[in-house]
Amino acid sequence: MSVDPTRRQRGGAQTSPDLADAGRRASMDADAERRSDGEPTNFRPSDTDRAVQVMCTELLSLTQLLNGSYSVTNYRTTLLLGVVSASGVALALVAQATRFGDTFAIFALVLLPVVLFIGIATFLRLAHSLHEAILYTQGMNRIRHLFQEHAPSAAPYYVLSSHDDVTGLFESFAHRRSPWLPIFALTTANGVVAVVNSVVAAVIGAVLVIKLGWPGGPFPLVAAASIFLVVLISSMGLWLRSLMRFRNNLTVRFPTTAAHSSQ
Repeated sequence: MSVDPTRRQRGGAQTSPDLADAGRRASMDADAERRSDGEPTNFRPSDTDRAVQVMCTELLSLTQLLNGSYSVTNYRTTLLLGVVSASGVALALVAQATRFGDTFAIFALVLLPVVLFIGIATFLRLAHSLHEAILYTQGMNRIRHLFQEHAPSAAPYYVLSSHDDVTGLFESFAHRRSPWLPIFALTTANGVVAVVNSVVAAVIGAVLVIKLGWPGGPFPLVAAASIFLVVLISSMGLWLRSLMRFRNNLTVRFPTTAAHSSQ
């Protein structure tokens, strides 16, 4: 029995789309498997424009979140300094009216712990805001790395880093690793708040020493200085330790060392 040549051609034409669809499905499955493993996906040329458009939207979102984190830091710091200033004025008025009597001591021991609580809450919130800023900056560095991959000629014009490791984050924050970093930490918002909290805690300790009738002379001053140093060192130590722990838990995909070695 003879077979129609046109039917044979139509049958061959029907199998080629099936093979193409199977190849596309296998490629999509492979890309999905690479994404599930946490590895960066290599975009096909047809997907480059779409990926860049999506990442531009993501970059805008990260920029807005970063600005919001900085706004929270500024607002909470300003709020704390305003509370401290108002408390100082109130203590001065009460001291003038009571001539530093028992009423002043009671008023100070009621007011200053509230100020210290607000200061501690502000310190913890600023630490969390810094973690958020680091995370958002790392995401922006990754997107910048994607732009650099698809436009290598524009790499010399980038101001900030395109690597998401610690070195790249320091460059994006315009910092450099230095042995003076712990001292520099005192100039940050967290450092300023830690100093303010330490002063408030020292004043509370001095008032308690005087109120309890312990030996006078330099003893209240020594007690206040000791409390100041203990609170300051403890606050900065716990903050830097939490910062190091957060840094060690970051996922690095585009390290600076690998880029330098490839060059």
